[in-house]
Amino acid sequence: YIGVQAARDLKVTLVDLDELFARADFITLHTALTPETEGLINAQTIAQMKDGVYLINCARGALINEADLVAALQTGKIAGAALDVFTHEPLPPDSPLRRLPNVIFTPHLAASTVEAQRDVGTQIVSQVLGALRGDDIRNAVNMPLANPRIFQTMRPYLELAEKVGSLQTQLADGRINRLEIELHGEPGEQVKLITVALLKGLLSPVLEGNVNYINAPHLAKQRGLSVSQATGLPARNYPNLIICRALWEGGSRLIAATLFQPGEPRIVQVDHYRMDVRPEGRILVVDSLDVPGVIGRMGTILGNAGVNIASMRLGRTRPGGPVLTFIKIDSPAPPETIAEMLQFEPIARVRQVVL
Repeated sequence: YIGVQAARDLKVTLVDLDELFARADFITLHTALTPETEGLINAQTIAQMKDGVYLINCARGALINEADLVAALQTGKIAGAALDVFTHEPLPPDSPLRRLPNVIFTPHLAASTVEAQRDVGTQIVSQVLGALRGDDIRNAVNMPLANPRIFQTMRPYLELAEKVGSLQTQLADGRINRLEIELHGEPGEQVKLITVALLKGLLSPVLEGNVNYINAPHLAKQRGLSVSQATGLPARNYPNLIICRALWEGGSRLIAATLFQPGEPRIVQVDHYRMDVRPEGRILVVDSLDVPGVIGRMGTILGNAGVNIASMRLGRTRPGGPVLTFIKIDSPAPPETIAEMLQFEPIARVRQVVL
């Protein structure tokens, strides 16, 4: 009823029923009633349980053989039970369960009071508005992860993954048809969620309409985008790392990113260039040679155009070789300004991205 990867994402261990009955001190039922699960708790399965086990049924009454439950409660094999569902509802007045001191009953009301209905309605409206605003998407059945606590914990990594995906699209030299994702540390604990965030960032710059955590995988599939994922690999230079290689016909690009701490995201690698770039705002990405005068010329051209430089980060592989420079600017660089930069021979390429 639950996939192995989903269990890993929730940090739970999957076991078969025989092992569960033998190991558990408390057993709670939350499954649907089907021909396979009817009478799941019976004399035979109770015999497999620990002496003094506690049983809680919050699902359907017919999951339990009530006569066998009564016998186990009377002998102490089951130390106590808590039930809000019964085979016949309401529970008949003459049911033996009513006479047992080690049973707690609550009515099978769900949200069937005026106050509960009002609160549920308020929560539904609040959650729908939050999703439409791009805030937390809570309790969505088709969400890769519906646990709001984990979602909130992972939010800085999700925002970083979106930036990486967006940067890949804006720098790509063709239509991306494959992503190769490698996750280290905390991001590797939520593979599906990080992958969806990368897809959301990747698709948002090129698709009209709202791309979100629910429709991003479907949109990627429609565009023929394939994804591979790897986790549990030996640690690199950073304990927590998101590595994304985007491939298109005739080329590819690798981008790696990390969080130094909450609120301190960084792009730390682009292909073979080591970087230290905060992925936010408007950025000029410049390919050039590592020769004297390049940085000064770029600054002069941007200054003459009234474009203020907020920060500049560069990566190189060797002195005098190729350089990749990220220039964060406070306002858009006009096309003619970029054209003027390209007239300077050591500058090979200039791209303007927004993160």
